[in-house]
Amino acid sequence: MYKHQDFVDSHIQFLGDIRKILFELDIKSGKVFFMKYKKGTEEFGLGIYRRLSLLKFASTVGFTHKIKSSRLVDYVKKHSNESLISNKSLFKV
Repeated sequence: MYKHQDFVDSHIQFLGDIRKILFELDIKSGKVFFMKYKKGTEEFGLGIYRRLSLLKFASTVGFTHKIKSSRLVDYVKKHSNESLISNKSLFKV
């Protein structure tokens, strides 16, 4: 049990560090979350909020996961023509 709690704590701390880095990049994110499902699986994560933060995430960080990357590209293409973006060259897709 203690080993598992150490595992949970280290993942939460790691995602907290990621959240701090995102903050330094001016990317707004939510609190780190941990969910435990009935099937015995667990999920850790944090959300990125606000359209401009998501666009900044796309231009500076991105994803390596194919599906997540594809969804992010679609989102950027859909929202890159809006007036919220002051410098369109930052969001090349």
